[in-house]
Amino acid sequence: MTPMPKRVFVIHGDNDEWVPMERAEELRNRLSAKLIIVKGGGHFSGSDGVLDLPVALEELLNMAK
Repeated sequence: MTPMPKRVFVIHGDNDEWVPMERAEELRNRLSAKLIIVKGGGHFSGSDGVLDLPVALEELLNMAK
């Protein structure tokens, strides 16, 4: 089995019509991850017009410190 990274985060939009918030919370619990909720965010996909996700970049930069 591959070891899990020490720090994991889950990003979820509170307006996601594809994945319910409960699934993000379940993933957070299973992975002992930080859950980041994007207010007004939907399902983050290119087909929905999401081409960048600044909250992910910000979190990755914080993790790199």
